[in-house]
Amino acid sequence: MSGARVLLGNPGRQHHDQTAAALAAAGMLAHFVHGAPSRPELAAEIGARDLCLRRYHIGLALAGRLPGRAMRVRAAHQIYYHFGAHLARLGGAQGDWNVAMVVENSALTLFAHNRKRGGINILDAASVHHSWQSPLADSALIARNRRKDAEIALADHIFTCSAMARQSYIDAGVAAERVHVVPLGLDRLIFAHTAGDNDHIGPVRFLFVARSGYAKGADLIAKAMADMAVRGIGCSLDVAGRLTPDAQAWLRPHARLHGDVGREALAAMMRDADVILHPSRFDSFGFVVAEALATGRPVIASDRTGAADLLTPAENGWVIPTGDVGALAKAMADASANIDVVRRMAPACRAAVAGVDWAAYRARVTTLVGQIAA
Repeated sequence: MSGARVLLGNPGRQHHDQTAAALAAAGMLAHFVHGAPSRPELAAEIGARDLCLRRYHIGLALAGRLPGRAMRVRAAHQIYYHFGAHLARLGGAQGDWNVAMVVENSALTLFAHNRKRGGINILDAASVHHSWQSPLADSALIARNRRKDAEIALADHIFTCSAMARQSYIDAGVAAERVHVVPLGLDRLIFAHTAGDNDHIGPVRFLFVARSGYAKGADLIAKAMADMAVRGIGCSLDVAGRLTPDAQAWLRPHARLHGDVGREALAAMMRDADVILHPSRFDSFGFVVAEALATGRPVIASDRTGAADLLTPAENGWVIPTGDVGALAKAMADASANIDVVRRMAPACRAAVAGVDWAAYRARVTTLVGQIAA
């Protein structure tokens, strides 16, 4: 078999419908097996190679609502593991592919099968290496990390979303030549449509966007807001996203919780804000950062957010040490004290993401896959 014929797998979706559409356009896609439906415009590009197994996506959504962080993580990774076994069965029944490209936590069984048949394994690392992630003392999660290490060992190449995420794998001992950066794109039309200069008046308006809690720093924001109140600094906080129960409890005394909102509504909320908060404990990219900048709003992000590379302090945001609530509170207080400066940052914010789009992602991912297969 000449050239790349890719079996692409993810129990959710993330950015992988973009990957599938790019590979299809390049004549490299054999099958796209996933849990969340592809966006309609991308499904049309992917065509009949698109196989959606929605039960896995539904299972992940239900796992996200379980009480207790360890329980949620453990349940989600069991779903990833079972999807991977299903993916291997599907792959074993097909002989028309030579590259397995699978999201982390679902790749082990298919990678082992593909290694025996002489194929190429590409691990699509949606997150940073597990050694950089927040630890959980749980035997099931220790077993998860062993599976992750086995996936890494079987992977010929690893695709990461940012230079920061790539470094996490190199620091863990993975050879640098096996780890590649494939920066993600941005739904520019949605967020640029609402972009504009900031003509707000009054106290600073913060916005926090997340679909989890602890990992994205919800507890840090709650503590920083309490600190702002003690110091008598006027501000407001809106929160968008399907938060975990503990994150809702942390934030409810300090914020207006809007729940999950659509992309257009989120873009409007960003325009209504002055500063977007993203003190994530680990985030290999961080779409929220790029989306906020495209809307013309500065961001306070942690130094373990991949998209923090887009931020220039004093021009379009702040980069703070991960997990440092004092640094977060200081940055928020600085924004409040210099609100007129903050509201003049919109042009610099938009300029920072001028080259961040899905066309660049598609070109990068197809070029890399083609080179690897050759």
